[in-house]
Amino acid sequence: MTLTAKRALEAWDKTFETQDFSHLGAILSDSFNFIESNGHSQEKSETQEWATAGIIRIGDFQIIRETESYMVGTHSASEEGKGPSTVMFYAEHSNGLITYWKTCRSFA
Repeated sequence: MTLTAKRALEAWDKTFETQDFSHLGAILSDSFNFIESNGHSQEKSETQEWATAGIIRIGDFQIIRETESYMVGTHSASEEGKGPSTVMFYAEHSNGLITYWKTCRSFA
């Protein structure tokens, strides 16, 4: 199955919802790198820890651009104890696996 931005976002949300990393783990490369809004970098194992904690949900997916090697878009994010927010993401992928994911989160 071809990796698309929508499929990637659905895998993130399904992992958040079920706390089962297999949804997201199936599309992340072993060398995956996640960069938070504050610049903090996380490897795949660190990403797994918070993605399966069941504390965040995403929705309202808007794809700005996607190519054979990158995807850009926005989504809403809700997290207990924090106000509503919008996240812009940039991701790089190769051979059907995401290698890099950078977010910029803005609270309303």
